[in-house]
This record gives sequence, C-alpha cells and structure tokens, in this order.
Amino acid sequence: MRMRKTAIATIVATAVFMFCFQTSQVSAAEPVESITLTPTSKTYKVDPGQVFEDSLTILNDGDTAYDFTVYGSPYSVESGTYDPSYTSDAANADAYTWVQFKQATWHAEPHQTIKVSYTVHVKKNASPGGHYGVLFAEVQPADTSGLARKKRVGAVIYATVSGDVNLKGASAGTNIGWFQSSAPLKATTSIQNTGNSDFTAKISYQASDIFGSVKYKFQSDYVILPATTRDITLSWAGVPWFGLYKVQLTTEFLGQTNIGESYVLIMPIWLVTLLGAVIVSGGIYAIWRWSHRVHHQTR
Repeated sequence: MRMRKTAIATIVATAVFMFCFQTSQVSAAEPVESITLTPTSKTYKVDPGQVFEDSLTILNDGDTAYDFTVYGSPYSVESGTYDPSYTSDAANADAYTWVQFKQATWHAEPHQTIKVSYTVHVKKNASPGGHYGVLFAEVQPADTSGLARKKRVGAVIYATVSGDVNLKGASAGTNIGWFQSSAPLKATTSIQNTGNSDFTAKISYQASDIFGSVKYKFQSDYVILPATTRDITLSWAGVPWFGLYKVQLTTEFLGQTNIGESYVLIMPIWLVTLLGAVIVSGGIYAIWRWSHRVHHQTR
C-alpha cells in the first residue's frame, strides 16, 4: 500500500514538474519578429524621362517593434533555374537606380501597416525594352554587435521602356522522364527569350491515369527575362508510389502553344530490383530445365 502511494506521488510530482517546465518555456519564449511586404513585384510600362509616384506596403505582423531600412539593388538571374542575383552589373539591371524613397529608415510597431512611398525617375536615355531591379525592406536588429541576423523582404521591378520593344521567344524543349522511382512526379519545360523585354508564359501541368481520368492538374504564370532560357520544373508531390500515368505540359506565350506529353512509370528502385531478380531467377531456372531435359533425352 505504501509503495502504491509512493508511486502515485511520484507520477503526480512528475506531471506537475512537466507542466511547470512547459509553462516556463512558453513564458520565456522570445517575441516573434516578422516583416511582410506587398506586393512582391511591380510592373511598369514607362517612357524615357517619365516621373511618377508609387508605394509599397510593409506589415509588421510580429510581436515586437523594430526599425527597417528601404533601398534598391540590381536584379538579374543566373542559370536556367533562375537563381536571383542582386549584384549584377548588367545594363538592364538598373531600374532600382530610378527609385528615390521619401526616407531611408522607418519604424514599425507590432501589427502596424506602413505605406512606404517613393518616386520613380526614369532616365531620359533609358534604352527601349526591359529594365529590372529589386526594392528591399530590411529589419535593423536591436543587437548592434553585428551578430544578429537581418530579415529582409523584396519587390522585383519589371519595367518596360517604350520604343523599339522586341518581344520574341521560343520553346527550348520539354523533358518528361518515362521512368521515375519516387514522388514527386516531375516534368520540365524550357523557354527561351530572344527579345529585349520580358514576357509571361502560362504553364499547365496535367497527369492522367491510363484510363484518361485526370489525377492532378496545376497551372501558373512565369516571367521570362530577355536573353535568358528558363527551365520550369513542375511536380506532383502526391503521386502514388506505383502507377503508369500520362503527363502533359502545355506552354503558352506570345501567341504560341507548345504541348509536350509522355507516359511515365512510377516504380520504386527496390521493386525494379526485385522484378529483375525474379526475371533472372526465372531465366536461370528455365535454362536449367531445358539443359536437364536435353541431358535426359541424350541418355
């Protein structure tokens, strides 16, 4: 009886300790610092020398106040996967130099929304076609030791200067692997921009079973920058681990429609190995049976 009471007391004490520990962990948690920017891109059709006003909206959706700075940087992309670069010296990555903010440093209280105004001064000698940049809002940490990590968000500028604008592009091919060993089921299409300004491509991705029933469908728009080829990979994460599907990618841009399609077998490597082993074993057994029969017939 005494041992039972001791066990119960131990359980109760442990439960109380865990509750107090979790409560202290919650109460000791640091306030959340968060910054959101909208919109995440700006598209302009402008004339050389044009001047106009615009703004970004900053939301402090965290629990702590902070200062943040706003500034511009070049914007370009590297490789077909469109890895962004904010240090490019490309001639058309200069749109950020047109932007003049009302002020560089701002203060945001928790859950406060701030309208950040700026003026765009398009250069008088800006060349026709696409010009790009990015506008950043960056939190300034209270820790001035330099060890704190800065949070920043950005809005990409897509500006087209009037004049001799050449919109031209072509499909650079579609790649749909006929055998894929695991999810997601991937398909890639590539689009080349040979003009001097960006354009938007609409990509539709569809996967159907062998009976024609659509199992997955996705559609989205993608910006293609001039003098680049963009590789766009779409995927179906929820595809079953085994099956045969017909995958279709439809790409639409500049009045063109390109369709790529292929049957895809989803099968794990272990199952391929097992089937291979069964086939090889069956072949060996068949050869043994045949040689055994021949041996008996010649006796």
